[in-house]
Amino acid sequence: MINPIQFIEVAGEKRGLLLTPSLYRVIKERGWTIETDQTVENVMVAYQKLFLAAAINYDEKERFLNPDLPPFDLTLIDIDIWAAREPERFWKLVKDAFELLNGTTLEAATKKAKSQKKKSLWLETMNRLKNFCLGLVRRS
Repeated sequence: MINPIQFIEVAGEKRGLLLTPSLYRVIKERGWTIETDQTVENVMVAYQKLFLAAAINYDEKERFLNPDLPPFDLTLIDIDIWAAREPERFWKLVKDAFELLNGTTLEAATKKAKSQKKKSLWLETMNRLKNFCLGLVRRS
């Protein structure tokens, strides 16, 4: 099982990420939208934003018990630089975050999406064939 508390090192400092559904509250409260298409660049940016929200989520939970913590100062630029410097760790964290937040692995979700796409393509083809045949029957 993957631990929902993950750590990254930004500018020599260990920073916590809390990858639980409560990070969506952080996103909503700030009025952020995190959307992506399927390009690698946009997926990277979306997950960088998600990781910033997870860092804020972690900070808020830690601050509840320890209000004397230093002010939160992590930025999206910091996350972007971290991701560029540690791409293997970034993509591993993307896979882990996906599984934690969706309850399934990225591989399983991809396989399911491909299967559904094949089914919908098959259904679309069958519907076109049916409509074509009905058109032939009506003409005769």
